[in-house]
Amino acid sequence: MPISDIYGLRAAFDLIENDVTHLERHAKIGAATRKAITSCGLKLHLKNGYSNTVTVFDVPPQTTADAILHLMREEHNILIAGSFDTLAGKVIRIGHMGANANKADMVETLHALYQVLCKLGVPVTCDPADVFLAEL
Repeated sequence: MPISDIYGLRAAFDLIENDVTHLERHAKIGAATRKAITSCGLKLHLKNGYSNTVTVFDVPPQTTADAILHLMREEHNILIAGSFDTLAGKVIRIGHMGANANKADMVETLHALYQVLCKLGVPVTCDPADVFLAEL
C-alpha cells in the first residue's frame, strides 16, 4: 500500500472523528432526497434497504441515463452517476456522502435534475429541490 493511501485513510478517519453528527446528517439528507425523488414522480430503484449515502432511481422510460448524465454535466456542471454491469443504463445514482451531504449541494443537484428532466420531456410533478427543503 503506498504511503499516500495511508495518509488518505488517516485524513478520512480524522474527518469522521471530527464530525460527530455525520450519521445523523447522512440519515436526514438521505431521507429527504428519497422523498424528493419519489414526490416528483421518479421511482426509487429498491423498495427498501436504502443507503443514507446514495439515492438510486430508475431511468424514466422517456429518456436515457446517458442523456440525463450528459445534461447534468454539460449544462449544470454537476456529476451524478449511472451504473455498471446489469444496471448499466437503467439507474441513476445521486451521491450524498461526506462533504456532499449538505443542504446547498443537494438543493442545487435536485433542482438541476428537475430542469434536465423537463428538458428531456420527462413528466415530473414538482421540483424535487422544493420537496427536499420541506423535508429538512
